[in-house]
Amino acid sequence: MTATTKTETNPASPSKSKWTKVAPYLFRYRPTNAYPRGEIFARFRVGGKIVRASTNTDSKTTAKLRLPDIKAEERKKTERANPALTNVKTFSDALAVLERRIKNAVRLRLGARRDNFDNIRRIKATWPGIEEMLLRDLNTDGILD
Repeated sequence: MTATTKTETNPASPSKSKWTKVAPYLFRYRPTNAYPRGEIFARFRVGGKIVRASTNTDSKTTAKLRLPDIKAEERKKTERANPALTNVKTFSDALAVLERRIKNAVRLRLGARRDNFDNIRRIKATWPGIEEMLLRDLNTDGILD
């Protein structure tokens, strides 16, 4: 009789991901098992884009304390990159920026330009008082009323 060895594979074994969630917006990165604690990174959205920044620590509590500072720094970077939007507070400010972009768009065809201005006119006509509204106060509830 010959003895055969059977290797067992466990299909339900946990994933070997290098990223694990520590807290909201905080993820621990473990490149190898040699460094078991791993560095913690912040991951969040700024201006519609996902940003990942190091907290320069492996401590969860320190990372939580540094998170607001990292977020504020990334938001300032975005504001500096797009200074035209820093003073936009009301819907009329946003419309002025949009109208300026439509007028200055070289590649925009005449029909598309006209359609964009028609859409702006329709929004103003169907939603009275929208131009004085703050952008942060706009939501779908106001549209459905």
